Amino acid sequence: MNGQARYSSDFKRMLAHPGAKGNWEPARECIEKAAAASWWEWHQGSRPFFWRWPKDRIAWARDGQKHYTTQALPNFTRLQQPPKSSEDRTKVWQKMSKVRERLYINVGLVLLLMHWFYVLKGDTDIRM
Repeated sequence: MNGQARYSSDFKRMLAHPGAKGNWEPARECIEKAAAASWWEWHQGSRPFFWRWPKDRIAWARDGQKHYTTQALPNFTRLQQPPKSSEDRTKVWQKMSKVRERLYINVGLVLLLMHWFYVLKGDTDIRM
C-alpha cells in the first residue's frame, strides 16, 4: 500500500469513529490559535489541547465545565458607566479589544451583562 492509499484508509477510518465529528471544530480551533502564537504570547487566545488529556477527561477539556444553576438567570442589560478620564477609557478599550480579538467575547444576543472594574498596574497600564 502506498503512502496516499494508507493515508486515505486511515483518514476514512478516523472519520468513521463515533467521537470524531465532535472533535473536528475544537481541534481546528486549537491548531489555529497555536499557529498564531509567538514565543511569548497567544495572540489569538488559547484553548486546551484536549486530545492530550486522559481519556476520561477529554470531553471535559474539549467542551468545558457545565454551569449548574438553581433557577433561570435574570435578564440584565443595564450598561456600565464608562471610566471618567479619556486616558482610562483608552486603556480599558485596549484591554477589551484584546479579549474580543481572541474571540473570548462573541457578537450576538446579550441577555445578561456583567459589570467589571479596573485597577492601576504600574504607571501606564491597568488590570481588569
